[in-house]
Amino acid sequence: MSRRSGKEVEVHLPAVKLFAAATGTVAESLFGLAGANDFIESSAGAAFAVGTENVLGGWLSRREQWNAETVVRRAVERAAERCAGGESPREDDFIAGTPSSFEELVEGTLGTAQRNYESRKLEYLGNLVASFAFDASMDRTTANWCIRMAESLSWAQYVLLALASEDESKYPRASINAGRDRTVDDSTVFSVWEDFEDLHARRLIGADPDRLGEGAIPRRMIYIPMHGGGLLIRLMELHTITADDRDLIYSALLRGTAPES
Repeated sequence: MSRRSGKEVEVHLPAVKLFAAATGTVAESLFGLAGANDFIESSAGAAFAVGTENVLGGWLSRREQWNAETVVRRAVERAAERCAGGESPREDDFIAGTPSSFEELVEGTLGTAQRNYESRKLEYLGNLVASFAFDASMDRTTANWCIRMAESLSWAQYVLLALASEDESKYPRASINAGRDRTVDDSTVFSVWEDFEDLHARRLIGADPDRLGEGAIPRRMIYIPMHGGGLLIRLMELHTITADDRDLIYSALLRGTAPES
């Protein structure tokens, strides 16, 4: 038995039927994808369906509905791709239970999606849900932290993290380490550097310890992901953000970079 909208439901129903009932028409087009049935028929797929129905079965505005459905669609699509690639969904205590950790995290991520106003983030929230279903290193505490971070970061910060995962040959970052030129009068430059420095303050990207004075705000930044940033890059697959999006943010960073001393 499992929870659905506050009620108990029989989980021995055929998995595809249960999944279709939970997601409505959202994932119908995905049923034919290679690997889709492997996910849907797994314990993780059943928990995903229940968590999804707990959200989509309630009253939502049109925008909230669209946001949540977009994440559901991407999560199933990515899970199917991973199954087709030979991976198997988790079958551990993270998936089991009534409600399971995974079911509640699905609800939490979809709740985050409902409140989101940057639609470009939704694909990566779907990737995050799919990663929870496959990555055995994820526990409830870490997964909750990831959801909170994913909600609070802006789209520009997603792109900044993607840039941090890139090879230096594609996006050289040595000049960015010189720090920020606050005399540049450009609103895009201002907002991108504010987001960049916020990532640093959250310790999602790193700083050069050799340039830190005691109690001082570091002026020289090394543009590499630290543990939390690397975790988000991997689970949300931020490295797949398009070159056009990365180029736009990278250009703003360069325009706001202080001259090398």
